[in-house]
Amino acid sequence: MVHASLDSLPVELLHRIFDFCDIQTVLISIGYVCRQLYAISNSYNRLKFKYDSSSEHYFKRIYRRVRPENVISLIINNDDTKNDRIRQFVTFFGTCRFALMASLTLNCSDHTQLEHFLKHVECGSLNLLVIKSDTPNIKTNWTIALRAITQFQVRKLEFYHDLDYQIGAAQWLFQYKLEHLTILKCLFQEYVAIIQHFPNLRTLVMRDCIVHNNEGTMGALSHLTYASALKSLIIEQCSLSMIVLESLLSLTPTLLTLKFGFEEQMFDSICDGYSWKRLIETKLTSLEQFEFIAFRSFSDANNTHFTSLKSIITSFQTGFWLKEKHWTFTCDYIFRSNQIRLYTTPTKLTNSNQAIRYEIMSTDGIHRFTQRPINKTSDDCTEE
Repeated sequence: MVHASLDSLPVELLHRIFDFCDIQTVLISIGYVCRQLYAISNSYNRLKFKYDSSSEHYFKRIYRRVRPENVISLIINNDDTKNDRIRQFVTFFGTCRFALMASLTLNCSDHTQLEHFLKHVECGSLNLLVIKSDTPNIKTNWTIALRAITQFQVRKLEFYHDLDYQIGAAQWLFQYKLEHLTILKCLFQEYVAIIQHFPNLRTLVMRDCIVHNNEGTMGALSHLTYASALKSLIIEQCSLSMIVLESLLSLTPTLLTLKFGFEEQMFDSICDGYSWKRLIETKLTSLEQFEFIAFRSFSDANNTHFTSLKSIITSFQTGFWLKEKHWTFTCDYIFRSNQIRLYTTPTKLTNSNQAIRYEIMSTDGIHRFTQRPINKTSDDCTEE
């Protein structure tokens, strides 16, 4: 057996090995072995830099070795209240340019940290910018978010703050390259502004869209002629009625993917396959993938719940769903939680629990007891 030392391996192979190592291993543990490995680790240009509580003790050793032009990913976590790591990072690297940076994640405890970073750190075009906070009730002005999108030419933004949008005060530009956006809750009017002012936006994921005045919202939409080029819309905890959803979806006729997780109070409103059929045929003629899940909880379990499953799923057993679209639905009753659910099958919109339940599927109308994961069909389990 031939034994080869690290310094005898080709540089390309060593760099491939470095892809699976953290920055401390590459620059310190390997880089300080010998001069040759020091030079090879210095030339490695796919560094992934993470600054959090676990890396704080060796940060000062690392920063002397880091060449900003070799960093492709940066994560800064303010995961405790003692240190402002974003400002500390700026102190050490504020005059540098991270030309190859593709991914940036900032865990900010307040919006001033984001502003400080934007003011002092220079990056190239970012494929991904993640802005989040572990501190509850933190709001970030939408103008700051727009500045980050513009400054870093961001293509994908995940914004896990409660935004103080101030849409009217925002100075919108039309050269945004943003293609994918993930946010928490927003007002309906803010949703409209977002899809209007990001012409390249293709994917939008949000927790919910809030409507305070249905009549006023519908009136405002009646004057809009703009149609977004959005391809994928996901609302994870949707509280919108079918009437409002129809207005919302009229602005996105090019959707290919549509996914909803509905709040419990919306169960009766959205469990109508005929209304969904009409909406899809008139507003979403290009739709290829449709998923949703809705549920209702009961305080007491009784047998009448079982007989209602058939009536709930009947409107999703027509030719439109089964033959034209080939979309399958399941309605089930979970014994432990006394809960009825209606969802597309398979689905990834909820945890794939294996609770014992009583179900009926739109494809065969047969009632069955099962413990199958809901991200699989009965055919999948049969094949296994």
